[in-house]
Amino acid sequence: SPSDENQRIALTIQFRAEIQWRTVFTFLIMLIDDEKSIDNYEQIIHLSMRDCKAKFHFSLLYKSRAKNSSKAYSIRIDSSVANTLEYCTRKKLIRDATLVFAHFITNHPNEQPTSISVLPIIPFDQTNVVFHTSIEFHLLFRQVYQNYYLIYLRQSKEELFNKIVIDLLPSSRCLYIRELLPDEIVNFHPLRCAKHYHTPYREDSNLTCFHDLETFMCLGNNHHRANCFNFHFNSKYDCQGNNSCLNDAQCFQDLPQWPTMTVCVCAECFYGKLCQFSMETIRLSLDPILTYHIRPRLSFSRQSTAIKITAGLILFMYVCGVLSGLLFMVTFCTKTSRKCSIGVYLLFLSFINLLLIHMLALKFIFLLLIQMQIIHQQWILQGNCLFGDFILRTLLNIDYWLNACIAIERTLNFAMGLKFNQIKSQRICKWIIVINVIVNILTRLTNPFHRNVIEDKDNERTWCIINYDSHLKLQQFDSILIVINYLCPFVIHLLSSIIIILLVARSRSTANREKFSKQVRRQINQHYHLIISPFILVILALPRLIIPLIYRYIKSTNDPWPALAGYFVSFIPPILTFFIFVLPSQTYKQYL
Repeated sequence: SPSDENQRIALTIQFRAEIQWRTVFTFLIMLIDDEKSIDNYEQIIHLSMRDCKAKFHFSLLYKSRAKNSSKAYSIRIDSSVANTLEYCTRKKLIRDATLVFAHFITNHPNEQPTSISVLPIIPFDQTNVVFHTSIEFHLLFRQVYQNYYLIYLRQSKEELFNKIVIDLLPSSRCLYIRELLPDEIVNFHPLRCAKHYHTPYREDSNLTCFHDLETFMCLGNNHHRANCFNFHFNSKYDCQGNNSCLNDAQCFQDLPQWPTMTVCVCAECFYGKLCQFSMETIRLSLDPILTYHIRPRLSFSRQSTAIKITAGLILFMYVCGVLSGLLFMVTFCTKTSRKCSIGVYLLFLSFINLLLIHMLALKFIFLLLIQMQIIHQQWILQGNCLFGDFILRTLLNIDYWLNACIAIERTLNFAMGLKFNQIKSQRICKWIIVINVIVNILTRLTNPFHRNVIEDKDNERTWCIINYDSHLKLQQFDSILIVINYLCPFVIHLLSSIIIILLVARSRSTANREKFSKQVRRQINQHYHLIISPFILVILALPRLIIPLIYRYIKSTNDPWPALAGYFVSFIPPILTFFIFVLPSQTYKQYL
């Protein structure tokens, strides 16, 4: 409010941070003229959890005691994080770990009990939780989704404590009313149903507690009767409309006004600080599988067993892949080996496979160095997030379709026989390779635009998330493309194997008038090198199709092995291309 406008401007300011309540901010309030000259300023250090209700009163004096009426003045407020020169960006402070709701219930004479909820958090690699409170309470409940556990009951007024150590036992779970009463009673009007709540305690004297998930939480007393009180089961967890959690997650804050902490409660099969990661097996990446297992600021020798084994597997895959790719390239670098179009496909396939195995190794190395806090450069973090998975998945898709093209080429060769035009086929195959590359790049080109880097300073982790929240159709399109890129090459290889056997066997059976089944066996023996390649690719593709069907979601990040198996199985065909195509063929082995 202006006061004595020729001398000064008096201000009263109150700040409220909807996020970053534990971050110390520096606010610089400046009185400036229309020439951007600063007449006066005031600096405020603000911590939201401490100063949430504070009002700051101060005055800004004009440089000249009588203000220059020819100038226009304004108030400018700049903010930055304390001890840095970086301007603030909107970043949600949300804890990253397993969430546990703790509900403290306090009894009051002649009044309904009051409830206060806090958010103790179990870190990823721990099984216990520690929290401190100054609240006087009589009951303590732990909530996990819709399961409630009575973990502490104060027996007397004289009972005082400084420290409680509690083991969580399944027997402490409060049963749901439908587990205790028949449906015809539970379906009564709530008040009529509540009249029957004494029945469970008459039938089971050891019953601790039960609830109806709507209104009442009930405990038994010494007279085998239910002592029920109102419990807030249906609280809406959306952080009062400021819910930045993803994938339909609930947002919980510790206080209704001026909260100090926010936690995202993830739906099943999602996790991460914003519930940003999906454990859907069909779209797995190394980031969500391994990030929790990497220990920041510790050497490799002190990393978890999962990281050490994964590093060994990737090293083994890298050596095999590079060896296979180089031998493959040497085989088809001569013009003689590329007289037919299949040789052209195979030469380009060797180049793609070498790129692919190098990208896989780089992906793991960057993930490890970033999460160990060795790499901090923002441009590296951003580049790895935007293009790491994009390039890796694009190369995999190109590899799948090149193998499918080879299977189609062989089938046409057998079907057309001498009528097959090799020169025309070579010309066409080069266009198909170009189209394959372009189409696979274009169909994934939107992916990097939906990726963002989020730094979780509390847990010293850097996350690369992909968010399709406002583009659900694009997410559906991406899912359809993943299924097509998996399923179509598999079907092509399967049909190729069957058609080649049947075509060759039928033509020769007709000529030699032999039994069809006998001729099939003979053709398999004579042409096994042509049949074995698509057959092996079919076998290798089966796990890639079966794992998403059996394990649609990986439900726990504590056990990374099913997810890693589903991820690495995609790289087996590119690593074994030399052994699949060259070794079974006497013709190709001559070019080595």
